[in-house]
Amino acid sequence: MRTLSEWITTYLLNDMNREEIEKVVLDITEKVISPIDSKVSVSLEDNFRNDLGGDSLDMVQVVMDIEHRLDISVSDAECECLTTDETTVKDIVDLMEKHYKEKHG
Repeated sequence: MRTLSEWITTYLLNDMNREEIEKVVLDITEKVISPIDSKVSVSLEDNFRNDLGGDSLDMVQVVMDIEHRLDISVSDAECECLTTDETTVKDIVDLMEKHYKEKHG
């Protein structure tokens, strides 16, 4: 039998489209990257490392927060692929959308 939390997560996440996943990724990336005293504006075209100043620890935090929010799981190897100098926020969205669709249809 499902717990209330599992039911709510499944019900709320089943109908997410790409735009909603993008919003989750952008929001979480902004929260992780932004200094406490200011807010960084993040767009899909931003390079995670060069434009936003994110490092591998920031990426791990972003991925973990997104995994939790979307109820998905990303392998360590896939997470490592996101730590290149070429990684954009769109690349993160693409990977999260793939895992979301695999799990939630």
